[in-house]
Amino acid sequence: MARVLAVSAQAGTGARQGQCDVAARSRPRTGRMERGRAALARGFERRYKGSKRAVRNRQERQMTKAMFVMSTGRCATQYLAHSLRDRAEDVVVEHEPIGARYRPRLGYRKPNKLHETLGRNLHIQRKFFEIEDHLAAGRRYVDVGWPTFAWLDYLESRFGDRFEFIHLVRNPFHVAASTLTHGAFAGREDMRTRTCFIRGTDRNVRHAEFAQAYDGFTPYEKALYSWLEINAHVQDAHDKPGFRGLYRFEDLFSGNGGALDTIATTIMGRPVMGLTSEPYDKYSRRLKAGIELKNEDLHRTVVDRAVALGYDRGEMESSLDVPELEALYMAQRVAKTT
Repeated sequence: MARVLAVSAQAGTGARQGQCDVAARSRPRTGRMERGRAALARGFERRYKGSKRAVRNRQERQMTKAMFVMSTGRCATQYLAHSLRDRAEDVVVEHEPIGARYRPRLGYRKPNKLHETLGRNLHIQRKFFEIEDHLAAGRRYVDVGWPTFAWLDYLESRFGDRFEFIHLVRNPFHVAASTLTHGAFAGREDMRTRTCFIRGTDRNVRHAEFAQAYDGFTPYEKALYSWLEINAHVQDAHDKPGFRGLYRFEDLFSGNGGALDTIATTIMGRPVMGLTSEPYDKYSRRLKAGIELKNEDLHRTVVDRAVALGYDRGEMESSLDVPELEALYMAQRVAKTT
């Protein structure tokens, strides 16, 4: 009798559990649906915020570039840096921040030597880390100098789509004369002369055809050769994604303020208007030796390169007026862009 009662109790318990299950299944699922909708809403909100953040990050990446001015020196880079610092705001503008320590000649067109130079040179390593810190903080970085030309490919590989550069050129006969006023190739064998200017006897140069004649070059011809080699190298890179234009020194100081505004805007990554062409050069010196250009092949090749860079051949040929150049660069020039 007791066993029968126990079975009946179990059956009653099972029936009640079944009724509860049916009731639970038939009860409206409003709570679960609301939780689902809330989860969907949170997901959409995260994706929306993520997309806004992605847009903002993309805009910031467009602004936070590392811009380098590639040139041979003696192209008014001091003036540009001096003028742009007054408009810098959140842009970091430097002029040859580590100078000759970039040692471009050692690694020029020699990737293995370039990386070896990087590995041994703490100044370069720290500078590149510093640039990366500026970019990570949302600051645009500008190097208005010239010893970085040999690092062009490396800079592109390191900074990727944040790397930009312009090519600034000047009449080669004036660049060579101005270079000699600083003693390069004319008795001054400091680190800058030894490690920055390219020579015709260096390995892997673009214009190796002058290797045999190079040791017989005059100081002026050696300065011209460095102009030729550096500009050929940078012009070869004009097809890189980061290239932002070719600019001529002469256009900047022709009295046309628009040319200055254009290069300033490109360098700074935002509109810059109203720069004046007041000359500025902290290191203006006099030419102490005469100008000699005897090698006709070098003369012709330099003019050809200048024409390829946008100069008029006739104007280029007529600009090689030795007495006029000597008179100009032997005179005292105070705070000039030359």
